[in-house]
Amino acid sequence: GWNDLTLAGSEIRDPGRTIPRAMVGGIAVVFVFYAGINLAYFYVLRPVEIAASNNVASSMAARFLGHSAGAVVAVAIMISAFATLNSSILSGARVPFAMAHDGLFFRKLAHVHPRHRTPDVSLLIQALFAMGFSLSGTYQTLYTLTIFAEWLFYMLAIACLFVFRRRGERAPYASWGYPV
Repeated sequence: GWNDLTLAGSEIRDPGRTIPRAMVGGIAVVFVFYAGINLAYFYVLRPVEIAASNNVASSMAARFLGHSAGAVVAVAIMISAFATLNSSILSGARVPFAMAHDGLFFRKLAHVHPRHRTPDVSLLIQALFAMGFSLSGTYQTLYTLTIFAEWLFYMLAIACLFVFRRRGERAPYASWGYPV
């Protein structure tokens, strides 16, 4: 979800400073956890056990909690999936909302709920599309289409940076490491 942070940029105080800090900090935290968990796998399990395992996390949990550990790992995965889904829903609805707010998309999607201050119509439309997609195929099909679409848009976003720079358009802040 770290890449979804920029979609809510208009709602963040001092985004030129806050977004880079949050992204670098978020990536650092995820890296530390990822590296720590992998080190723990190799500390607890032998390389032969890791190679033979279909799910290393379940194998490690089974070492501590017995054979019912698969349920613990499944619950942890479910919590992680719901957290990711939550961030994707809340940030993803900001794109059609911002486009509608700028007059580039259907005006109704720019509506903000008076009490909750959220883009309610945009969130509702996104929920309806998500329900439709969830009924349209298997998990593998949906996953494949999602990953393909995400990478396509990542490539387009990166290509836009070079086009904007060639036109002389610049962000109001310096981008460290551009164009690497």
